[in-house]
Amino acid sequence: MRNQISRKFYFPFLIIFSIIIGFAGWYEIFQHYFSDRGIVRFNWHVDIEQPTHSKIILDETAPMSVDGPVYTQFTYNKKTIKKLKKKEYWIKISNNNIKNLTQKVTEYNNSILKYPVHSMKSRQNLLENPVVFNDNCYYYVKRDKEKQDQYAIFILNPKEKKLYLLEYYF
Repeated sequence: MRNQISRKFYFPFLIIFSIIIGFAGWYEIFQHYFSDRGIVRFNWHVDIEQPTHSKIILDETAPMSVDGPVYTQFTYNKKTIKKLKKKEYWIKISNNNIKNLTQKVTEYNNSILKYPVHSMKSRQNLLENPVVFNDNCYYYVKRDKEKQDQYAIFILNPKEKKLYLLEYYF
């Protein structure tokens, strides 16, 4: 009789345990490949930690290609922003490099604002959601090794708990 009870308990427990492990595995796969973090890791080989919220400000990529600018803002909680700030790729913004970074961000913005090929909505979104940085922030510029015209500018503002990602595909 004791053997029967243990079988009645063991088999359903094994099934439920297997289902939980399966869901956990699929969740990890989703986080690694299909989340905001996974997409940035896939496109730029940069780990940005999983944001609590993301907002696509501008996406001018053509429907049948990947050409065009993309601007995304990622928001983090206090714990994750500290973890992200410790990544080794960041360069601290200082008086020596802020002018260069400002020029890169301005060039990116002008590539959208100056040319009529970009929609009015994209221009308005860009103006309403500026990239905010100062000498307490960090940045990282990543160029595609194969296509030097493609680049991404990562700007981390720990005070606002935001990461600004400006991507340009051409």
